[in-house]
Amino acid sequence: MTYSEFKTRMTEDVKKYMSENHPGYEVSLQNVTKVNRDFVEMIAISNKDTHEGPAIDVKELWDDANRRGMSYEEMSREVMKRLDLTLKEVPEVVIDDLNDFKSRAILTLINTEKNQNMLSYVPHREYYEFSIVYRIIVHEDEEATTSGIVTNEMLEKAGYTEEELYKFAYENTRKDVNISKMFGMYVLTTKRGMYGAASILFPEMIKEIADHCGCDLYLIPSSTCEWMAVPVRTISGSGGAAEVNEMIREANSVAVEEEEILGERCYYYDYKTGEIRLAQ
Repeated sequence: MTYSEFKTRMTEDVKKYMSENHPGYEVSLQNVTKVNRDFVEMIAISNKDTHEGPAIDVKELWDDANRRGMSYEEMSREVMKRLDLTLKEVPEVVIDDLNDFKSRAILTLINTEKNQNMLSYVPHREYYEFSIVYRIIVHEDEEATTSGIVTNEMLEKAGYTEEELYKFAYENTRKDVNISKMFGMYVLTTKRGMYGAASILFPEMIKEIADHCGCDLYLIPSSTCEWMAVPVRTISGSGGAAEVNEMIREANSVAVEEEEILGERCYYYDYKTGEIRLAQ
């Protein structure tokens, strides 16, 4: 079976399964823009009333089936089980109340160059080589977090400006920022462990680390989920920033999922001035 045959058959099977077991949903194969990936083929499952619902990355299914040596029938059964669990456990939440929208928005950070297509239709602002974009937390519990990127259309419908969105998303994110220490490095992320790269936007958090170390820091964009802060004195005398950048590139190639890659260059935090700049 070719990939083209796989995606066509899976789309039709999902349509049939949904109509028989979960009526009220529309199913279609769409090209969707995701972080760091343009035009990902997804089977979109949308509630006819709320227009909300899960989406399935078809190429990811194809790769997973090949890696695990699964037949089409085995993967199809697994997909239907996943759908049952998803639709059962995640309540349908419609963001149509302005106060609800306001309380659910958070900041996230993505690579600007890798996401030009997405940035053409979402509210955002620049931060060095990155872009601040916004997400709405639709549902969250101990098992999973469901969210979606705020588009210009969504923001207009909600009746907010980008400036207003930034202010309340900033406050919502501030409550979630978290610092931990691991192997001599400090991890800047969020308590939920997702979208934590936005933690770099809170200078008081970086200063807290620098105060503890008493020195300048290298700030490493390890993923869209977190930054690492490393005392400069632990690296100076060896390869310096060049060595750190090589470590980042290596980690991106072998340990970071494509959608979570943030950048390839480290930044420098000056303890005396509080300035952040690209490390040289």
